[in-house]
Parts: sequence; structure tokens; C-alpha cells
Amino acid sequence: MKRTGELLLGSIGIVLYGFLSVLGISIVGIEEESSFFQEMKKYLMKDPEVKISDVGEIFGIIEMAGWIFTTVGILSIVFGIIAIVLVRRNKNPKAAGILFIAVGVISSIGTFGIAIINGLFFFIAGIMCLTRKQRLF
Repeated sequence: MKRTGELLLGSIGIVLYGFLSVLGISIVGIEEESSFFQEMKKYLMKDPEVKISDVGEIFGIIEMAGWIFTTVGILSIVFGIIAIVLVRRNKNPKAAGILFIAVGVISSIGTFGIAIINGLFFFIAGIMCLTRKQRLF
């Protein structure tokens, strides 16, 4: 049985997780002395309710989000490749389906919904792996 749909959806998901990783690396790579952070700091300091310590916390949260995106993206790529290897030539489509679904759901939750489209591709590929059966005759 050909598993072209699962392979295509899994590959699209891997590419999208690659973009998520690049986004995370870009966020982490922005230095606090960059013009972006300086402009953001000026904008935040105009608000009378924002304290100087709050600005530091905001930058810390942004950097932490970058690391989360990078980590989740790289792990999802690795597990996606493993699932694609399992589904190729019908080696073990059930295990691949469970892996696709688990990675799709966990990564969507782990990125606070940012990677929900990526997770949907993996989730649909997983459902297809689990429900498509070979014909007996």
C-alpha cells in the first residue's frame, strides 16, 4: 500500500517545524543592545505603569520563548523523521501514527499554540497511518 499522503503531510510538517526552529534561533540571536530591543525598551518606558524591572522580565520571557521554539522544533523534526522512516514501505505504520499524533499534540501545547498548524499536519498524518488498512484481496 502506498503511503504517499502520510509521507507528504509528515514532510510538510517537518519543513514547518524547521521554520519554527529558525524563528526560535532568530529570537534568541537578537541581542539586547540591538536597535530592535532599544526601540522596544523606549516604547515600553513611555508607559507609566511599566517599571524598569518589568522590561527586563519581558526580554527574559521573549528569550525563553525563543529557546522553547528552537527546542520543540528540533525535537519535532527528529521524531518526524523517525515516523517517516517507520511509515516508509509499510514497516510499522501504527507506531508511526502514534508518534505523529504524540509529537503533533505535544508540540502544539508546548509552543502555546504557535505551532498548531505544524501539529495539525502531523496529527492528520498520524490519523491516516492508524486508519488506513491494506486490502486483503
